[in-house]
Amino acid sequence: MAINYDQIAEKHGFSRAAVEAITRALKQGNGNQAQFNHPELGGMGQWQPNMIMIGDAFNHTLKVRVDALCTDLAGLISQEPTHPIHTSQQNRWWPQDFGEPTMVGSQNEARYAYFRLKNRLVIQQNRKNRIYDVGQHVLVGSSQQQQQAHGLLIFHTQSGQIVTEADFEPVNS
Repeated sequence: MAINYDQIAEKHGFSRAAVEAITRALKQGNGNQAQFNHPELGGMGQWQPNMIMIGDAFNHTLKVRVDALCTDLAGLISQEPTHPIHTSQQNRWWPQDFGEPTMVGSQNEARYAYFRLKNRLVIQQNRKNRIYDVGQHVLVGSSQQQQQAHGLLIFHTQSGQIVTEADFEPVNS
């Protein structure tokens, strides 16, 4: 699915160049984060689901518009063919037959690897892997809830909804 830059630009009230800048930044961030620098977008900025920072820090209206643009584009990018992250053999802690992950990360004592083509999420805590079927969800980002003693991993999807690892179906490994 090709992104219609003109249509997205019109929808959000930005130029095509601004939309292309965000798209490039999102693709560099594997569709779940972006670092950009464009005057129309408030200068230098960063985005990931539920977090936006722009150089024009007190322009809250612009923040909302840039966040909406990034969220829409992240959803479109998540529908494109997957571009796996390449890791060295010694850094692989997930099942080898899963191949390369679409998204990897860590939050405090936990680390995770998401495999879009396999529809699987692997979470490792205390050197023990738990494997989940993510169902129809396409994960585009993650965060952690700190109120819990060990924290709770939260995953953001293509439709903006937030799900926790408890929302996924465990798979016997």
